[in-house]
Amino acid sequence: VYRAVSQTSNAEKKTPQLHVVNALFKVYFELNALHLCKNLINAVNLPTFLPFDSFPKSEKVTYNFYVGRLAVFEDAYERAEKHLAYAFAKCHKSSKKNIRLILRYLIPVKLILGILPSKKLLETYGLNEFRDVVEAMRRGDARLLDSALDAGEAEFIRQGTYLILEKLRMSVYRTLFKRVHAIHGAAEPAKSNQVALRKFQIALELCGADVDADEVECIVANLIFRKFVKGYISHKNKVVVLSKTDAFPSLKSVFADA
Repeated sequence: VYRAVSQTSNAEKKTPQLHVVNALFKVYFELNALHLCKNLINAVNLPTFLPFDSFPKSEKVTYNFYVGRLAVFEDAYERAEKHLAYAFAKCHKSSKKNIRLILRYLIPVKLILGILPSKKLLETYGLNEFRDVVEAMRRGDARLLDSALDAGEAEFIRQGTYLILEKLRMSVYRTLFKRVHAIHGAAEPAKSNQVALRKFQIALELCGADVDADEVECIVANLIFRKFVKGYISHKNKVVVLSKTDAFPSLKSVFADA
């Protein structure tokens, strides 16, 4: 069918091109044959394909939704945000079911990039499964994140977003460490960039985490290694020495597409 609508010289017969591509996207996602989706994207970018803006808005929204979903699975979060945000902005406002479907992928991507949705948005579209996840991100509460992921595990796995939400754990630790740093800096301005590991351990314990000193050091080492935090650990003094400039890079820069 795709060859029939693409290899004809009749412009009118080419008009179903994007509709056929979207139908193939749906089939490939159902079959979990995501590697075949690249061929569809390449086809849309061919000069023989009709101009993208010439297609109906509904088809353009559907195409961007699938391309955004594919980018999520490829960990290309900036690209995913671009396409899913397009689908969300252009989707007909009365199509709440479709908007909810788009947001189920757009919200995790936004969270990865450090952008939290409003409570009103979650309430409007009945996305309460994200409420505690968002609150955990806001407070830096790893225990709340765990309980939210446990509660919504089946749904998140079905949607294919569980693994991306799991990646928020390091972002939650970063938020908590950032709050500890702020409190420490207010108490000891002269040593604001030197945070004792014990203080972070106390903060984790207050969040319900049963961690020893070695585990705390491991968490902080991971934060530094994965560029959530700029600095180094002084093992002798058991402190984290933070960079004096941009000690906490934006999450968008941490997860920037390669």
